[in-house]
Amino acid sequence: MAAVTKIFVSSANQYRLIGAGLGVDVSDLMPIPGTASDNLMSVFQRWFDADRDVNWDTLIKLCDDFPNQLGKAKSNLLAYIGLIQDTSVSVGPSLASHSASSLQVVLFMTYR
Repeated sequence: MAAVTKIFVSSANQYRLIGAGLGVDVSDLMPIPGTASDNLMSVFQRWFDADRDVNWDTLIKLCDDFPNQLGKAKSNLLAYIGLIQDTSVSVGPSLASHSASSLQVVLFMTYR
């Protein structure tokens, strides 16, 4: 989860949009100042727990659906999975060789 949170931290204030885009309930997450990052982590945890389309392609599509709100996150995501070679974005190792099904394992291991 730490990897996805790191990728999307610049868009943490969009946690409701991200949650809706991933099909998870966000109705109980309150927009209290200073809680956006915690709420974002809750959104991703709920997505992992629901185990619905937990893969890189889902996250890319989410960013494509909301380019104005999630454009920076998409750049971070593509850099992370190695689809672009932008040395100015450093969010983690390349995961281009990993299958989409390994997303949860990679994120779990990163979170531990």
